[in-house]
Amino acid sequence: MAWTSKGYAIGILLSIMQVLTGIASFVTQAGHVVAFTFNQSAIGLYTPVLITISQLVGTFVSIPMLKYFEWRKMTIIGGLSLAAFDALIGMLLYLYEQNNDQNTKDYIILVTCVCIMGFMFTFGATLGSSVWPYIGFMMPSSGVTVASVINWVLAGISIVSFSFVTNAMTSPYVMIFIYMGCTFILTLIFAAVSVNIKGLSARKVQMQLQ
Repeated sequence: MAWTSKGYAIGILLSIMQVLTGIASFVTQAGHVVAFTFNQSAIGLYTPVLITISQLVGTFVSIPMLKYFEWRKMTIIGGLSLAAFDALIGMLLYLYEQNNDQNTKDYIILVTCVCIMGFMFTFGATLGSSVWPYIGFMMPSSGVTVASVINWVLAGISIVSFSFVTNAMTSPYVMIFIYMGCTFILTLIFAAVSVNIKGLSARKVQMQLQ
């Protein structure tokens, strides 16, 4: 079977999309970052646990979804939803910095943590689960390995970049807005170039891509 260059391009695009959403969740919204922003150690202690549980529940939910729903639609809906969560969380972190009333800050903390858990649930139920099965129809196993390597390399670069920015600016909201924009744009590109593959073999998918 001849694998198309368009399939390779879509596969690499998806690996980059998952980096931007996954790193945004595990780095810019992880417990130690939230604690750093809010200056409350208790949040830093419990938030990672709640984040992990939220994603785990979302991943379990994705199992029947992957069986009955089109993976392309799951990816698009997930990408747009995660971009929206990023926008909301970034706005909340910005409002926290601008507000001087402690009671209001406490409410902002609570809403932010709930939004982070919603983000992680959505990631586990959509993009975190639908990307790699879809990539398997876009390229051979050797190509999937390359996409995985690119995924991890970009993850490392993203973590280092975020660390420098937050150390300089003391707040992650700017980086979260950057992730939001990148996720939104890449999701629109994926929606424009991708194809539905439900019920098709890898050979028929490649024929569609041609």
